[in-house]
Amino acid sequence: MTGDFLDDIRDIVGASRVVTDEAELAPRLVDERRRYQGSARCLVRPGSTAEVAAVVAACARRGVPVVAQGGNTGLCGGATPQSADTVVVDIGRMRTVRKVDTADDTLTVECGLSVAEVGDIAARHDRLFPLRFGADATATLGGALATNAGGTNVLRYGMARDLTRGVEVVLADGRVLDDLRGLRKDNTGYALSELFVGSEGTLGIITAATVALFPRPTAVVTAVAAVPDVAAAVALHTRLRAATDGRLSAFEWVSAVSSLLVAEELPDTRVPFAGSDAVLIEVDSRGPLQSLTDLLMAVLAEAAEAGEITDAVVAPDEAARNEMWAAREAVPEAEKHAGGALKHDVSVPVSAIAPFVARCGEALAATDADVAISAFGHLGDGNLHVNLLSATRTGPPSAREGELTGVVFDVAADLGGSFSAEHGIGRLRVGELQRRGDAVAVDTMARIKAALDPDGILNPGAVVADRRAWDPSGST
Repeated sequence: MTGDFLDDIRDIVGASRVVTDEAELAPRLVDERRRYQGSARCLVRPGSTAEVAAVVAACARRGVPVVAQGGNTGLCGGATPQSADTVVVDIGRMRTVRKVDTADDTLTVECGLSVAEVGDIAARHDRLFPLRFGADATATLGGALATNAGGTNVLRYGMARDLTRGVEVVLADGRVLDDLRGLRKDNTGYALSELFVGSEGTLGIITAATVALFPRPTAVVTAVAAVPDVAAAVALHTRLRAATDGRLSAFEWVSAVSSLLVAEELPDTRVPFAGSDAVLIEVDSRGPLQSLTDLLMAVLAEAAEAGEITDAVVAPDEAARNEMWAAREAVPEAEKHAGGALKHDVSVPVSAIAPFVARCGEALAATDADVAISAFGHLGDGNLHVNLLSATRTGPPSAREGELTGVVFDVAADLGGSFSAEHGIGRLRVGELQRRGDAVAVDTMARIKAALDPDGILNPGAVVADRRAWDPSGST
């Protein structure tokens, strides 16, 4: 990359918005889990869609790789630049609220805002933007859409793709696709916005989005219940779904191993029913708080009689509610304190969760590896995080990662599941997608990538195999 090229980029965004200093670049060259150490020529901070488009066009003319980066909170290395000539595009300066439409219940914003900030904007208009996950205060909306983020409210409100009414995207040649109208019904050809959500920056850079809003709940009730096992948790989930008529917004399961791990490693965290399987339940509505509380308590009483729960506590106030969520969200941090874990993000049909947990435990035990299974996650939508620690807490069993990961993924596949539920593919799971994905689906993805990014400059090496390995005759 020549000095003239950098001068061109500085002319587009301003000299102070082009970072080449190694110390400033360093945090952007490593992923959240510190599995990937990358390399880049510079970091660029454009302030508008026009500037992003001009930067990408300049890179396209010279065949320079471009990696878009938001909060850099992804868990599969999808935002880590890999080559020394890469331009990292940070859209964090793009924070304009373009339109709030309370009649259509949509919000159009630029994607440098954090997910939590988008939620705050919605709340100021008495609306709910329900995307919520552990890193939502840091993760940008652009990154969340690019990875089709999930989180704790998917059960009721869906994934990021379900919450997206349209996007504005800078394409690989610098042109801008504007699909921000936010229409609920629009059958004018292919649903292009949906293509870019979940593409991890390999097809375009999302600069703005129109997202769905919902009436803000006036009543939220949260509870934690101890359950005999995961099969009982599934039965309780079925009971709650039927009784609450769509008002069940979160149903999180934490295994006995995971809850005890939090209690031991993070003693300042209050953990209800530590050492037992437990579920965190949340229901919300626009109705009276007392009526919703009475409903949940009645269902829990029925569940206790049926043997689905052994104990339960309902949060009496917001502080208690926050404590319950803090205990649930603390599991990954506790795993770090215990020496780290091999992380797996799988989904299976809810009906297959109990068999999955049982078969996974049996298959891992058969390997004779030094493994403890920390399993937890979004049981209500079938998404579990199966994280493997050393039973002696001497660090993750990395030496046998391929074997152990294969065991977890094989069990999920046998039960009709997926090896990536919400974390995406990134760089970490590209090989798994090639090996395990449907051959026609993988080939179709490669063809879409080749059509929209023929020179392979957008986030090369993420999601799909390198374009040079793509064979247009029909194989990848």
